Amino acid sequence: MAGTDHSAQTGFALARYGITGTLDVTFGTGGLVTTTLPVGSLWGEAVALQPDGKIIVAGYGGEGSTATFNYVLARYDSNGMLDTGFGSQGMVTTTIGTDDRCYAVAVQPDGKIVVGGSGQVVTEATPTAASTPLSHRRYLPVILK
Repeated sequence: MAGTDHSAQTGFALARYGITGTLDVTFGTGGLVTTTLPVGSLWGEAVALQPDGKIIVAGYGGEGSTATFNYVLARYDSNGMLDTGFGSQGMVTTTIGTDDRCYAVAVQPDGKIVVGGSGQVVTEATPTAASTPLSHRRYLPVILK
């Protein structure tokens, strides 16, 4: 299960439950994991499992005071530890426009990670108007390892 931690600083939050519905204390700390950015906030929106048991969490993050958000992916080992071999210290950030929000993630059979969401783009013709189109990205597993 993945979502958002709304304690002191917003961040990704993960929990793993056993088959009886109790927290799996072998995962993270007491069954829970939280991840924050040094500056700004994270919102966890989707989770997917890779065939090797690693966990991909997708969402968005950035500095809320400027309303500039980017796609953010994080990968965790099966024990809940952030996989520092993934992207930069376990996280990948992708900028599409000025207000990019990732809401879905899937892992293809070949290991590529596909995410979907929205991105706000300001055009030259209408610099004060913005559109929010659907957006998707696919990440190659070689780049992310």
